[in-house]
Amino acid sequence: MGKYIIKNTDDKEVSTDILKLHYGILWETMLDRLTPRPDGYLLRIKRKGKRYRIFREPFEEK
Repeated sequence: MGKYIIKNTDDKEVSTDILKLHYGILWETMLDRLTPRPDGYLLRIKRKGKRYRIFREPFEEK
């Protein structure tokens, strides 16, 4: 659906590969079903003691 951005606690972007490790191969399908907040925030995950925030970039119509 859209491009996903994952940020760590230092507000730095990390690869979407962490979502594949956390949710498996259907990670994108699962995230596509969530409704984002106005800023694009979807949810937060915790993996190996570290926290990550997941955002979806707003869709721009052309």
